[in-house]
Amino acid sequence: MRCFTWLLVALCIFASTLYAAHPNGQQLGTSEKQQAGKQGTQNPEAYALYLKGRSYWARRTRADFETAVSYFNQAIAKDPGYAMAYAGLADCYAMLPDYGASVEDIPKAKAAALKAIELDPTLSRPHVNLGGMNMAHDWDFAGGEAEFKKALELDPNDSHAHQRYANNLKLLGGREQDALAEINRAHQLDPGSLTISVDVGMVYTYARRFDEAIAVCQKVANENPTFADAHNCLAYAYWGKKMYSHSIEESKAYGKLTGERSDSDYAAALEQGFRSGAGRELSAKASKP
Repeated sequence: MRCFTWLLVALCIFASTLYAAHPNGQQLGTSEKQQAGKQGTQNPEAYALYLKGRSYWARRTRADFETAVSYFNQAIAKDPGYAMAYAGLADCYAMLPDYGASVEDIPKAKAAALKAIELDPTLSRPHVNLGGMNMAHDWDFAGGEAEFKKALELDPNDSHAHQRYANNLKLLGGREQDALAEINRAHQLDPGSLTISVDVGMVYTYARRFDEAIAVCQKVANENPTFADAHNCLAYAYWGKKMYSHSIEESKAYGKLTGERSDSDYAAALEQGFRSGAGRELSAKASKP
């Protein structure tokens, strides 16, 4: 029976690392294959559940994050000392608010990250989540940057760590070049990741390099028509260029692809406002030399 259980785990590894895909068919990125390939437990059932959680986490939708939370919690129930399953929980809870969930998930993310570090101080990913939460939610920029640096000290080749670091640096005035360096490093480590490719465009947008952002994200959108985040990136970049009608169309495409009512409602409100006098005023200002 034990051999049979490990055979099932081996099949889970194969499925998770090679065929666990985003909704558009993208396979797991390099960092996520590495995360899935680490065992971290002697309990084969816990490991199989962890692998399922990792594969759902990689899909990057709210529903999939919530499914991943369920699998990570089941893994912890099988092995309460499973540090990597706690790290997986932190990954999910830290990102859920960006996908429409409540910010009440942030304390859960912090608790899971700290528990993971308590169980295994060598893990880098919990420090990534603490860094992001410190910077984005607590406005503790020095503390957040220290956590990112700690994560990269523990694992310099974690593309997700470089990606998250870049996404936080881009929000800080005067750190655009640092953000570009980090997102380019992430892309170098994992050139096949669609989320990293789109974030290259987002970092360009925050650096006010709108044409470069549009070029990057349009390429992703053309090659992966159902990948919603590419359209979100284009919406931001077109807005920065004051190409408001293009931005609205991309926002509508984003809402249609995510299936989230809040995204569709936002796009509809944006379009309604643009058609009003305020929208005409914006267009008039944008057309002036």
